[in-house]
Amino acid sequence: MRPARKGAAAPCRWPGWPAAPAGPDHESPAPMLNDGTVRLTFHALRDSQVVHLISGLDEDCPPGGGDAVLSAITGYTEWVSQGQPALTLGWDWQMQAASRVDLRRISAPRSNVRLLNAAGAELGHEQACALLQDFIDGIDWQAQALLYIVARYAPADAASAAGQR
Repeated sequence: MRPARKGAAAPCRWPGWPAAPAGPDHESPAPMLNDGTVRLTFHALRDSQVVHLISGLDEDCPPGGGDAVLSAITGYTEWVSQGQPALTLGWDWQMQAASRVDLRRISAPRSNVRLLNAAGAELGHEQACALLQDFIDGIDWQAQALLYIVARYAPADAASAAGQR
């Protein structure tokens, strides 16, 4: 059973969502279109295995004024499938540190995936976005992204000191 969504659905931000090809040559959906998008059902997406590619901290935060303290650490993460055609998913996150450090997805996904219904027709933009968010919220991405962030940004002496404890 998939876990419940952790937050309210963020609005999708995919500019220029192209229309599905029409006509007799496109009655059966092609797995990959010339523009790099991959068309598949949500069931096929759930059966796909995605792996962590890269995560990073947002470096374009506006500079603080005077004694201002940065109150939120945000970043991004990118995931890909291992098979062909390659599926790509990316989203933004915010670090939270209440009782422990945790990452929470704060944006709609960015992806080359275009979801289809069982008949092969493309789902509407909002429905596809909600399903992609469900898929992301159902994978254990936080731990892998956090480990990558620590390894990428922690000073070498701090990382080695942590390993000696």
